[in-house]
Formats: sequence, structure tokens, C-alpha cells
Amino acid sequence: GGPFEFGFLIFQRDADGAWEQLDFVVPAEYDKNNGVSFDFSGEHLIVCSPFSKQNSNVFVYTLNASGTYEETFQISDPSTGYSAFGRSIAVHGSLIGIGDEYWPNEQDRGTVWLYRRNADGSWSSDSQVSGQNSGERIGNEFALYEDVLCVITSRDSSSSIDIGRVYRRTGAGSWSYVGVFTETQLDLRTLEECERR
Repeated sequence: GGPFEFGFLIFQRDADGAWEQLDFVVPAEYDKNNGVSFDFSGEHLIVCSPFSKQNSNVFVYTLNASGTYEETFQISDPSTGYSAFGRSIAVHGSLIGIGDEYWPNEQDRGTVWLYRRNADGSWSSDSQVSGQNSGERIGNEFALYEDVLCVITSRDSSSSIDIGRVYRRTGAGSWSYVGVFTETQLDLRTLEECERR
């Protein structure tokens, strides 16, 4: 066969319910040996290859008037030293969450960096939520729904099971801790339930 080209096939459903290809997006930067993290909102495709180099970049692709996706912004790793910036990604509305399971790297607490979309289409650093204890690596898995953030910690030292923490955004750059859920109580696919709690 011919040369392999990695990319994202994006399909759109028409009025008859059939799906047709809308675009094929090739990431500006990726490592074929480590894969990519991504999330898709319809308006935006967010992509990162978190272990492609020491400090990774996150690329934002936005749907334009012609119906294709173009790179509109690049978010650089704000951490220093070894990191896994972009290990996981979530986008909802005007917020992008970018996980780093190692930062601060001397404690592996993990961090979720939050970015907010500006009126001109650029994205600015808004806030960050970091793990409370060493080894939690909260940036490894999380979900974002409106102004609610659910993060999964690696281990709970008292019970030796995965737990989830829920935070609610209370203002610019401010997140309020809501509560803890064990792995038997929390399903990231039902984040709306977290908000009601």
C-alpha cells in the first residue's frame, strides 16, 4: 500500500440521516509511536501528542465558513521540566481543559490547566486545578461540562481505589471543591449528574 497518513476524518449528517465526509485534518504535530489526545465539539477539534517531546503543544482547529477545519490557535506547555501536557483533553463551550498527570513533577500530583476563548477566537490561560496529594496524577483522566470539572485520581490512600473529585467554577480563575466520588459512584459519561449533586 501507499504511505500512511495519520489524521482525523470528520463526518457530517445530512437531512436524510446519511453521513458524508466533511474534512480530513492532519495534526501539525504528532508522534506515531505515542498517539494523540483529542476532543471534538463540532466547532472545535483540539489535538495534542503529549509525549512527542518534553514540552508538547496543543493545537486548536476551528470550523470555518467553507465547512473545513483550520488551525486557529496553539497552546504551549506552561510547565517546566518533564511533563505530560496534553495527556488528556476536554472542550466544552468556551473552556478547554488540558491535563498533565505529572506536573508538579517533583510530586506527580497532576494538574488540569483551563483556557478560555476570547472574543477574537484566541485562547487565554484561565485557571488551573492541581492534585491535593502526591501521586494522584489528576491530569490523566477528567471531564469538563459547562462550569463543572470532574477529575479522577490514581489512588485513594485510605481505600486503595480510584476516586473522583468534583469542582465547580465560581468565577474567573476560581474553582470551588464540591465533593468526592468513589469509582462505584462516578461515571464520567454522566457528568450532568455531577452537576446536580
